[in-house]
Amino acid sequence: MNQKFNIQLEVIAGQIAPELAGKILCVFPLGEKADTEIKRLAALAGSEPGASVLASLQKEASSITITQQQEPLRLVNWHSVDTSKKFTPAFFRNFLAGHVKNFNTKFVDSLFVIVPDFLLYESLFVSKEYFYQTFVEGVLYGNYTYNAYKSDNEEVKTLHVTFVTEDTAAFEMVMAASEKIMEGVKLTRDLQNEPAADLYPETFAAKITEAFEGLPVTVEVLDEAAILERKMGGLHGVGKGSARPPRFVVVRYQPEGAVKHIALVGKGVTFDTGRLNSGCPCRLPE
Repeated sequence: MNQKFNIQLEVIAGQIAPELAGKILCVFPLGEKADTEIKRLAALAGSEPGASVLASLQKEASSITITQQQEPLRLVNWHSVDTSKKFTPAFFRNFLAGHVKNFNTKFVDSLFVIVPDFLLYESLFVSKEYFYQTFVEGVLYGNYTYNAYKSDNEEVKTLHVTFVTEDTAAFEMVMAASEKIMEGVKLTRDLQNEPAADLYPETFAAKITEAFEGLPVTVEVLDEAAILERKMGGLHGVGKGSARPPRFVVVRYQPEGAVKHIALVGKGVTFDTGRLNSGCPCRLPE
């Protein structure tokens, strides 16, 4: 599956308390107390009366212990965001990706993220939707791990991820779109990581064809004969350097009412012998 967790995403409403403005609050409860913890988080976010909770914060470095009814939350990460310098729209994506990547799958089963007020970052993002998108992408991006060839793969556990935000309707729309985007990112990373012994032009074309099954697109695969027929000499000439003949994959999306053509051209190179000096056998290692 090439992922650490089987991630389940959810959005709940929450007003961002003034004390939390400009900050990300990630809460990672463990065990079977997710319902209790989420109520506390909602109170902390301001969707319920909960000022007394804020008063009980005890901060040490980047960790905070929240005590309520003499029972602490498991782990809270409070990160102040400085937008005055070196801030880019990729910050939230990278921040969450780093957290999820470093989770211990044996101990963590839930992640709560309070999404900061967009108005604080409006001048730094092209839209509220893109602002939200970076949060979802960060969680899903950090969840990736390439384990296709590991013989000791453990059972993939479920990670419940809950985003607390003021605009749940907008966030849910963004979340659905972002999950589709990250499916494509995951496929790309899988193809990049698969060794050339198993991923060669023929299998590459087969994987692309399979990936688009059931979608409103057409996939055309040109084999060696079709490449020659179309006089694609450069592709054929380079392909002759391998025992595996080349393939050329064309994916077409033709929606009704389209008013212009857009072409994206890329190289699906499955093996590269660049910088390999084949003029003298003694220099092959170079």
